[in-house]
Formats: sequence, structure tokens, C-alpha cells
Amino acid sequence: MTTKINITISNKIKNIRKLEDLTQKKLAELTGIPHNTIKRLEGKGNKPSFEVIQKLCSLFPQYTLYLIHDEMPLPRTQGQITPEEQLLINTGSPLLQKEA
Repeated sequence: MTTKINITISNKIKNIRKLEDLTQKKLAELTGIPHNTIKRLEGKGNKPSFEVIQKLCSLFPQYTLYLIHDEMPLPRTQGQITPEEQLLINTGSPLLQKEA
């Protein structure tokens, strides 16, 4: 059974900005998108124009699929691990345990 990922575009923009450790103001400077537009997009959940999406994809090509597809998860970056991987690390994988 597949779990649906239903994250609004507003949340996706905010997630990317935070993942890249940017303020709204800095994102505005880097993209040329007015600061008040970014603030409005993240705050009220307004849908961005095609131009805004295009600018974000140009600045962050690694997040293009995440931005434009409804059910695309946030891509993993180097060093990130899934909760399942963390559990294996914490408990030890049965594949790595020595036979008694």
C-alpha cells in the first residue's frame, strides 16, 4: 500500500528554503522574486505563478520534480538517512550480525 504525499506547494517552497538555510529575504534576492510574494506564498498558501516556479527551479534544479509533482517526496541530500535506516543503525541489521 502506497502512502500519498500531499504537501502544498507553499510548504514545499518553505521546506526547500529551510533546507537550503535561506531566509525569505535571501531567497527573494537570489531569485528576483519580491520578498512580499515569497512571504505571501509561504504564509497563506497562495499558488505561485509559472514564473515563480521557473525561477525556483532555475535556482534549485535538484528540487524541480519535488516542486512540480504532487506526490514527489523531498529528495534526499548527501548525509540524510531515512527513519528506517536510522532504526537499522540503532538496532543493528540482522544481515550484519554474526551467527552464534
